[in-house]
Amino acid sequence: MNDTISRFLRTLIQVLAAGGFTKLFDAITGQVDVQYQAIVGSIFLLLVVLAQNWLEDTGKIPTILGKKKVVDGTSGPTVL
Repeated sequence: MNDTISRFLRTLIQVLAAGGFTKLFDAITGQVDVQYQAIVGSIFLLLVVLAQNWLEDTGKIPTILGKKKVVDGTSGPTVL
């Protein structure tokens, strides 16, 4: 699988996860108006991306659909 397809699929997974968190948040609180759903969804997307990148970079979870690369001899994997 080439890098472009891997990045696209990984982003799609992150967007779907953020959408799921948005729906869960709305189901629990019942207070997300239609006009604010995009904002709440964007916040969850940012949190999902940051959390996944941090977890992968620190080695707490395996890299999802990416390749690990050691940069300049450091021990932390970086997704290309």
